[in-house]
Amino acid sequence: MGKSSIGKTSALAVAASIWGDSGQFIMQWRVTSNAIETLAESHNSCLLILDELSQISARDAGNMIYTLGNAKGKARLNSIS
Repeated sequence: MGKSSIGKTSALAVAASIWGDSGQFIMQWRVTSNAIETLAESHNSCLLILDELSQISARDAGNMIYTLGNAKGKARLNSIS
C-alpha cells in the first residue's frame, strides 16, 4: 500500500519469482466475482498474488475478499434432473 512508483509491483514480482514465472502468479483485481472463484481454484495450494486493488470498487473488493476467505464460492444450479 502506498504511492505510485515505489516498487510495490516489483516486490510482488520478486515474491512470485520464488514459485517460478511471476507472470503466472501475479493477477489483477479487475475481474468479476465469478472469475475470482475460478482463478482462486486454479491456484489452489499455490501462490496467488492480486495486484492493483484500486482498479475495483470497495464493495466488489469486500465481496471478493469475503469469498476468498471463506474458501467457498456461491452455490450454483448446474442442471435440473
